[in-house]
Amino acid sequence: MSKEIRLVALAFFSLFFGAGNLILPPFLGFNAFDQWPIVAAGFCITAILIPYLGILAHSKIQGGLYELAKPILKKFALLYTSAIFMICLLIVVPRTAAVTYELGVAPFTDLSPLLSALIFFGGVPFFALYRGRVLSIIGNYITPILVTLMLLLIVQSFGRGVSPSPNATTFGALISSGIIEGYQTFDAIAAVVVGAVLVLSVKNQFAYLSLKQQSSVLRRGGFWAAFALMSIYLGLIFSGASLASTGTNEYNRSELLIYLSSFLFEGAGTQILGVTVALACFTTAVGIVTGAADFVNEQIAPSRIAYVITIVIACIAGVLLATLGVDEIIRVAYPVLLLIYPLTIVLILLHLLPKHLTGGPVLQIVAATTFLFSIPDAILGYIESVYLRSFLDIIPFGIYQLGWFIPSLLSVLISIIVRSLVFRYDQSQ
Repeated sequence: MSKEIRLVALAFFSLFFGAGNLILPPFLGFNAFDQWPIVAAGFCITAILIPYLGILAHSKIQGGLYELAKPILKKFALLYTSAIFMICLLIVVPRTAAVTYELGVAPFTDLSPLLSALIFFGGVPFFALYRGRVLSIIGNYITPILVTLMLLLIVQSFGRGVSPSPNATTFGALISSGIIEGYQTFDAIAAVVVGAVLVLSVKNQFAYLSLKQQSSVLRRGGFWAAFALMSIYLGLIFSGASLASTGTNEYNRSELLIYLSSFLFEGAGTQILGVTVALACFTTAVGIVTGAADFVNEQIAPSRIAYVITIVIACIAGVLLATLGVDEIIRVAYPVLLLIYPLTIVLILLHLLPKHLTGGPVLQIVAATTFLFSIPDAILGYIESVYLRSFLDIIPFGIYQLGWFIPSLLSVLISIIVRSLVFRYDQSQ
């Protein structure tokens, strides 16, 4: 099954290796100095491990995002699913246009952010409304080019020293910063949104394999894709850390990647990077807009008009929000992710537990606990509150914006124990 595993690995890799993600790892390393391995470990948890587990969860339930959420969230499944697509349209899609401008347009032309966004989203409806081979052809060539450029950049960084960090930072703060930055990849959300598509593709394309063999192909293909992603992310984080040793100035995420590529490549490297990233971002935007329009058409308003209107509204919103810039979009998205990402992680993990442990109200209790303990972090992302800060100070890991973790873990254990005792009592009667 080596051929099948290779094809699945490439599909997984293409899904999670987004152009927007490239600006995140170097920035982490740049700010971590010689402590980069710790932040890298946290980043890999939320940017690689959780998305991989999301694919496995879809493999188990054999359904889409709504089917993933319904057993746990019940009546709130449609609300959660809609919120996920809204986040994709109002945060992820505008970020693709902003990354395109900052990496592929601004360094080489005087084009304004608004005009760049208008051109970018002017092309999205054409590909979203008339799906053809053009988009898949672009995607098939863009990913290998991006990977090649990133590998060259990483190799160029080898042999460079990394300066000691000038700031005394605790282990908890370092690893949590990597975990939270991993939220910004949106890969766990990508896993639950389009993971089912990959699982069903394997089922249809490899129908000649048994279900057990298909599951094995998914697990092993996903493992090798995760390993490749981890290698590239670690390399990019190290590249950023090695650049910090040169005493360079402060940069935002996009500026740092531009400086890193020009510092190591020289010549036309930066131009090639910019064009490649722009095309990759465009394919990502088309994919998300199309997926959201499909969702509206299937779950909310089943009509061609609703499909078209969704695409038009998404593009208008994309133009308006893309002009904020990458860093501002990330800042605005940050509290939203602190609220929705923990719940998404829990949904994935709960589906991987044996069914006999998670029956009855166990799933609902855990999901509700996770959501409630994520609210303080989300609120503090927008407004400061002494009371909320005091509350998080007494919650384990609360100061690291991971206050939901221990309550969620305890709710799992307590719910399972109570359910088991009730089941034994009923059996004895």
